[in-house]
Formats: sequence, structure tokens, C-alpha cells
Amino acid sequence: MATLRETLTVQLFPEQARLLEKVARLRTGQMDPQVPVDLGAYIFAVLNQDIVACLGEIKARRGV
Repeated sequence: MATLRETLTVQLFPEQARLLEKVARLRTGQMDPQVPVDLGAYIFAVLNQDIVACLGEIKARRGV
């Protein structure tokens, strides 16, 4: 069975996009402004971390 994927569209103001790029560069250690940072991969990783944390919190509340 194939895994279904959803598409997430994020609309940002220009200043938000610049800030997101700066944060992604800092957290990934990619400081060269000439090299594009992969924001899609960065956002995907951040979302996955948040999901894992939420699942851990749910398990802790259930006492599992």
C-alpha cells in the first residue's frame, strides 16, 4: 500500500520568509548566503520533531 502524502502551502510575509531562512541557516549550520538553504527539508524536520514530541506527551499522559 502506497503512503499518501499531503501538500502543505505556507504563505509568509517577506520579513517572515527572511527570518525563517535565517533561523534555518543557524540551526542547520549552513551559513554561506551563496548556498541556498532547503526550507522544505528544514520545515519537514521541525514538524517531525514536533509530532514525535506530541506523541511522547500523549503517551506520558496515558501512563504508557
